[in-house]
Amino acid sequence: MREKKAVCLSAANRINGKEYQDCGQICRFVAGAFAARKIPCGILELGGVPLFPCRGCDRCLKEGKCVWDRDFNRIYEEIKQADYLFFLAPFCAPVPSRLSILFEKMKLDPTRNSFRESGAASPLAGKFAGVVTYEDAGGRRKEKREHRVAANDILADALEELKVKIVPFNSKWSTGILISDNVLAQKEGEYSAEEAIRTYVEIMIQTSRIAHVIL
Repeated sequence: MREKKAVCLSAANRINGKEYQDCGQICRFVAGAFAARKIPCGILELGGVPLFPCRGCDRCLKEGKCVWDRDFNRIYEEIKQADYLFFLAPFCAPVPSRLSILFEKMKLDPTRNSFRESGAASPLAGKFAGVVTYEDAGGRRKEKREHRVAANDILADALEELKVKIVPFNSKWSTGILISDNVLAQKEGEYSAEEAIRTYVEIMIQTSRIAHVIL
C-alpha cells in the first residue's frame, strides 16, 4: 500500500513581511500535525517564486508541461503526488497573485490534453483539501462571515473546479478556517492556531478514511 503524503502550500507573497513569517509558522503546524500521524508533509512557499501566467501558446499540449515555467511544473508535480492538501493564504483581494496563477495553470493542466474537453478526470480529482486563511488584524478582526465569503469560499470554489474535495471544519465553516492574530477566529475563547490546525488535520484524515470505507 502506497504511503500517504501531504502538502501545505503558503500563498503569502511578501517575503519580508510579518504575514509571510506567520503563514510559514502555520504551515509548520500543519506539517507537525501530519507528522504526529506518521504522514510526511512537504511545505511549498510561493513567496519569491517567479510563477508566470499562461501565455496561451499551447506548447504544453505537445510537451506535457509548461515550457516557460519550471517552478510551476515542480510545484504542480508535488501537489499531484499528495493525498492531502492544505492551502494557506493571507487575506487579500481576495486571492494572492501567485496563487491565482497557480489555480489558472492547474485548471489548464499542461500534463494532459485538456481534461475539461476530453472528459478525463483532473489529476487532482478526489484529493482532500483544507483551506486556511490568515489575517494579522492587530486586534481589529474582520466580521467572520464577511471574511469567509470574501476569502475561504472563493478559494474553495477554485479548488472545487479542479474536483478537489474541500474538507469542512464544522457545519458553519464548510470551506475551511480563519486564523486571526494567531487565534482561531470562529471559536469563542483562546484556541490557538496550532490547536486549530491539529484539529483540522485530524478531521481531514478521518474524513478520508470514512470516504475510502464507503468506496
